[in-house]
Amino acid sequence: MSRLIFVYNVDASPVALLRDLYQGITTGSTDCRLCDITYGKLFKDQTWNRFVKDLPVAAEFRLRSTFLGRYPELRDREFPAVYAVDGDEPREIISAAELNQLDGLDALRELVQTRVDELVRVPGAVPAPS
Repeated sequence: MSRLIFVYNVDASPVALLRDLYQGITTGSTDCRLCDITYGKLFKDQTWNRFVKDLPVAAEFRLRSTFLGRYPELRDREFPAVYAVDGDEPREIISAAELNQLDGLDALRELVQTRVDELVRVPGAVPAPS
């Protein structure tokens, strides 16, 4: 596995980004559970930043539209989601359904760590979503 890609359920248009920011500030919730868990009102949680930096694999963060621009064959997928990428082949390791059920940052970190550990232990293996 060469890297992880965390894909937010937000498109890269100014209107979509402003709407997401406005929702997050005014209601504390957006259409993206990954955003809700990893961001405060304006900035990414520092605990999350440290966790991702300490993973044994590189991690990228992409907006849905930029991710789909690179991988258009995944247009039918639901987001947010997390993918493991070997070369040019992304494989979903955490689904939107799983992310949407998480109750906070600790649960997200535990799930990511478990999936990364499974991938590192058995190269090429794709863990089954719960």
